[in-house]
Amino acid sequence: MFKSEKGITLVALVITIIVLLILAGITLMLALGDNGILGQAQKAKIASIEGEVSESMRLAILSAKSEIMYYTNDSVETNDPDTTAGRSIDTMIKDALPHKEGSADIDSTMWSVTYTKSNGATEGSGKITYKGSNYKSAIGNSGAEITMDFTYNATTYKLTTTAPASNVDTSALYVAP
Repeated sequence: MFKSEKGITLVALVITIIVLLILAGITLMLALGDNGILGQAQKAKIASIEGEVSESMRLAILSAKSEIMYYTNDSVETNDPDTTAGRSIDTMIKDALPHKEGSADIDSTMWSVTYTKSNGATEGSGKITYKGSNYKSAIGNSGAEITMDFTYNATTYKLTTTAPASNVDTSALYVAP
């Protein structure tokens, strides 16, 4: 009679291999595609760095505003309306920026603050600039930086800012979830 053999046929084996190859292709596409997991992780890293830097800039400005308000109080005497207790606006802001010992990305060399007086001593404008190596490598541009412009009016003691901005267009990197 007929001999009964157990096992898989060549057709079943080929179909299994084809299904596995299709699944592997889909997995690779999801991981490595434009909106894949790795691309989304890179976008999240850039957004995180930009958010951290923007928040640090805003906190430095708020710290300078607090110091200005303290020293322009009627009970505290100052000699120069454009400085507070001998500290210039750019020094106040620079001192309030994060400085982490041993960090290659958030140390004092990554930040610069410039301030220029105009219209006598009553007005001035400046810029906070961040040139962190983590941001440059995440963007893939060695010239990438984030800046925030600010102005100071010594007559009204107002320190105002613009929103932080990158010199590299990262809008194409962000994809809605």
